[in-house]
Amino acid sequence: MKLSEIYEVLDSISPFALQEKWDNSGLNIGDLHQEIEGIYLALEADLQIVKSLPKNALLITHHPLIFTPLKSLQTAQYPSNLAQILLSNNNALIAMHTNFDKTHLNAHFAKNILGFTEAQECNMAQYCKIQESTIANLALHLKQTLGLETIRFTPLESKISDLYIVCGSGASFLKEIPHKPSCLITGDIKYHDAMSALSMNIGCIDVEHYASERDFPKILKSILQIKSLKGIILHNFSPFSYI
Repeated sequence: MKLSEIYEVLDSISPFALQEKWDNSGLNIGDLHQEIEGIYLALEADLQIVKSLPKNALLITHHPLIFTPLKSLQTAQYPSNLAQILLSNNNALIAMHTNFDKTHLNAHFAKNILGFTEAQECNMAQYCKIQESTIANLALHLKQTLGLETIRFTPLESKISDLYIVCGSGASFLKEIPHKPSCLITGDIKYHDAMSALSMNIGCIDVEHYASERDFPKILKSILQIKSLKGIILHNFSPFSYI
């Protein structure tokens, strides 16, 4: 099957035109005219996954391998080291990132994983209203639901009932939150993001980047099956350990 045919199917599932301006979803590595002999799915390309691919394979990831223009290809450094391996084996890589967040992943995380079944789309986020809760109790619930060893949150004196949920690294959504007091559930919350949120009476719960997006391959595999395409899942793992 030609890569261009698979690309068209992926674009019909989650249009690449929906991606954010800063994103680089779409074809990162390869030639749309090349023949593909197998489709593999992963959250992202890492060294183990790239080395395990057979020749002439397509790797579909959530995270782009290349985010910003490369000024050089220094093959001892990321991401050129992975690109070199892919190219040497005639492998292609397509990323489905913020476009897939908008069409599938945020809703899946909010409704199917966290259990907020009434969540609705709100720009990049999912929004829902819950029974009033302290942010500490909500954070504990999320920790147990996701099976996390630890969870970070910013304490609020007020109880919250308005939730906004963004997969991955979604702290930039803080400026779009109209309801206060409210809570943003996302990953990769930085110190100054948390300080800014507290100044606006918005609580933050950091559920970790990996935990919020790890179902990407499973979701895409089920959709590809409907399109009569077989995707083989290659498992990623969180890069962090805890002591």
